[in-house]
Amino acid sequence: MAKPQVIEDFQIRHAIKVAAVSGQSKERDVALLMAAYGTGLMPNETAKLTLSDFLTASGAPRIESLLRAEIAFNGKQRPLIWASKKVQGAIDQYLAYRLAQGHGITTSKAAHRGLDPHGRSF
Repeated sequence: MAKPQVIEDFQIRHAIKVAAVSGQSKERDVALLMAAYGTGLMPNETAKLTLSDFLTASGAPRIESLLRAEIAFNGKQRPLIWASKKVQGAIDQYLAYRLAQGHGITTSKAAHRGLDPHGRSF
């Protein structure tokens, strides 16, 4: 049986550079790649994240969070670490873009940077 291919660091950097200059939503694509490689989330788990999984009510990024059992691929809650400054920066840029475009905003401007905390992150 063949071993799975390992993705090297330079390949990840290249994918992020390509995503940053191409596509319809560059900010989202970079944030998705950074979230996937920076946290180890599965694609389906990433798609089900809500904004409150990443941001506190005050709008600060969480360092530690929990991946909820209902969205985890194995149905079990597990730690979710957002400590990487690169991951946080990419997601912050994407959330600023969303706010500027009016995507997923809420009437409460003070909470969660004016974005709906129950809405999907991506």
